[in-house]
Amino acid sequence: MSKLQALKQHVTLKKTLIAGFVLAGLMAVSSAGAVNPGSIPYVGDDTPAAGEPAFNVYYNVSGGDSDIVGNEADFVRVKEDGESVSTYRNSIDTVCENGDMFDVWFYVHNGASVSGNDGGNGPSVAKDVSVRVDLDNAEESDRFDLRGFISSSNAMNINDGATIDCGDKKFKLSYVADSAQAFLDLPNELVNLPASIVGNGAAIGTNGLDGMVWGCWEQRVWIGLKVVVEEVEEPELIPPVCKSLVVTEYTDRRLRVENVTYDLNDATLNNIVIDYGDGETETVQPGDFPLESHTYDSYGEKTITATVNTTFNGEALAVTGNCKHTVKYEKEIVTACKALTASRTTALVGEEIVFNAEGMADGTDITGYAFSVNGNEVQNSADNTFTLTTDEAGEYNVTVEVLFANGDRKTNEDCAKTVTFEEEEEEPTYVCKNVIVSAVSGSDDRSYTVEVVTEQSNATVKDYLYNFGDGNELLSTNDEETHVYSDELVGEYTVTVDVRFNVGDDVVTVEADPNDPNEDCMDKVEFEEDREVCPYDKELDAEDENCKEPVKGVKKNPVLPSTGAGSIAATFAALTAAGTIGHNMVARRKQQ
Repeated sequence: MSKLQALKQHVTLKKTLIAGFVLAGLMAVSSAGAVNPGSIPYVGDDTPAAGEPAFNVYYNVSGGDSDIVGNEADFVRVKEDGESVSTYRNSIDTVCENGDMFDVWFYVHNGASVSGNDGGNGPSVAKDVSVRVDLDNAEESDRFDLRGFISSSNAMNINDGATIDCGDKKFKLSYVADSAQAFLDLPNELVNLPASIVGNGAAIGTNGLDGMVWGCWEQRVWIGLKVVVEEVEEPELIPPVCKSLVVTEYTDRRLRVENVTYDLNDATLNNIVIDYGDGETETVQPGDFPLESHTYDSYGEKTITATVNTTFNGEALAVTGNCKHTVKYEKEIVTACKALTASRTTALVGEEIVFNAEGMADGTDITGYAFSVNGNEVQNSADNTFTLTTDEAGEYNVTVEVLFANGDRKTNEDCAKTVTFEEEEEEPTYVCKNVIVSAVSGSDDRSYTVEVVTEQSNATVKDYLYNFGDGNELLSTNDEETHVYSDELVGEYTVTVDVRFNVGDDVVTVEADPNDPNEDCMDKVEFEEDREVCPYDKELDAEDENCKEPVKGVKKNPVLPSTGAGSIAATFAALTAAGTIGHNMVARRKQQ
């Protein structure tokens, strides 16, 4: 049966009941207030009318095609496309397939008295009447609760519903375009309703779509529309993606996770887990960034991973993607030559000086030591000691380079030493050999020179302490000094000299012993008592009996000795003796 045939079935009902309904319309219900839907029983010719505009107030409506009406309050019904009109019902329970269509039946009857219509201007006319169907299709579902609404400005608004249950499969329910039509009794024609019937509503009426619905059975409006279920093409769900892990690295084996960027897409976030790659993890939420810095206990390569834990398509899904960051903390290599020590800095030629080198390595290993002497490498080995000996005296500059596994060679000023090899020196000798005292020639006083003779090896004279034997001393650096003795001195006086020598770092004094007859650093000086000389003959003492003034005019002839060789020698000896005796003082010194 076509939609048009279904909607026109009410014509038979109208012809069958017309007489009785007109009569019943004269028996208006005079009760005050609104009349609820389905509250007035249909009793045939004696059925009263509502006292004012009211929709679908009757129940048990029957007779002819009106058997499908029954309770007017049940004014929204559904059936599967292709089923007979008699199958309209409140719910359909089926297994829907894609493209299945369903017919929706919508019934509007103003139960007010026909006598109050007054050509459309009477109190029985319901005004501003519109109908609307809510398809309950905002989301795909396996069940749709349709609901129809009748509204008016002067009648109580009513609504009713019907259900389409498609089983376990979800569909999208849609209005079939241009399928909504209304059969208007008075003009006895079908009119198309706008698509707004499944939106904001569509106006209906007895004589047209003017919102004016008259009272009376002949002015009922029959509405039909179609809906279709369609399979919902499930959009391809987009899984979450972890895009980046933002990390700040520090040099002290420390880093900080600044942020994790990700796209959830069709997933929801549960949490984010940061795995630092050293056995430590941290579970955080987006608002926790940036995180506190993390410090590693050891050097090496570390991989930090961010795992975004989500719920995707109803299941837990953890994603990492590009949210990884690798850092490498290498222990800083420290290499140095710390020291070079020598067993001594001075040695004799042929002796040994042992050198000991010390290096420092952190992050690598020491592999050897290269010793150089005066710029020439002489030993390169794992031994950190080096022994230097030479047969040539002089200074030797010894340096060492510490060798490391990473290729470094390190030295510095602390790893260099200068040592000296010296020739073996003879034992120092020092002696005072002689002291020579002699009168100063041509002097008219008792002036004497004292000369000191020393002999030394690997030593030097520092100074001389002269003791002139007369109670006078003189400290001098000269090996010869002059001293004047008093004229009053008579007798023998011992002259000694103490000599001080510089021997290495020491000062050694060689003292003269005046009591030692074998003392070398000593001499003597002797002064005799003065005698009076004969003024007439200096060869005679003044007290000599022959000391007489000679007679004037008489020349004394000297008695000459024999002219022989022996006599001449005797004469010179006599003259010498005489001359010697004539001196006022006699000095004698020790014969060496």
